[in-house]
Amino acid sequence: MTIEFNWLEHSLEVFIQLVLSAFDYGLTETVVSRLDFRRKADVVRDLVKAISDHLTSKISERRYKRFADEMKGFIKEAEELNRFRNGVIHFRGLKDPATEKAEILASADEIEAKAHEMHDLGIIFFAQALNLRDDDGMITFVGNHDSSKGKS
Repeated sequence: MTIEFNWLEHSLEVFIQLVLSAFDYGLTETVVSRLDFRRKADVVRDLVKAISDHLTSKISERRYKRFADEMKGFIKEAEELNRFRNGVIHFRGLKDPATEKAEILASADEIEAKAHEMHDLGIIFFAQALNLRDDDGMITFVGNHDSSKGKS
């Protein structure tokens, strides 16, 4: 069983970096890597809201609405998965190790399933960020955020 719990957090970092800069200068990594998961999720939430100030057309507005709605759900899911992760990863110690035994309240199958969910959600965060911009770095929602893509 492979558990890649940190992949999801890394994907939030990359989302933040790609939204803040269309080009990889690596400047945001210094700040973003110091934030804990909750703060990274808050930054992602704030960036999603802030993007609405940079829309260039009605098509962008329509695509933004769908993007924002999707991201709201993805962020909530990421926070729930992180709570699960913390419950598994962070051992709180026993008051009396002689009489108590450590227990993880999740089965190996459940842990593995959640790890896969985290991996898949991480890929979604990457895709959402990559689909925001055109080749010139402008926020245009070139990706598949709208079922009417291709229609004007």
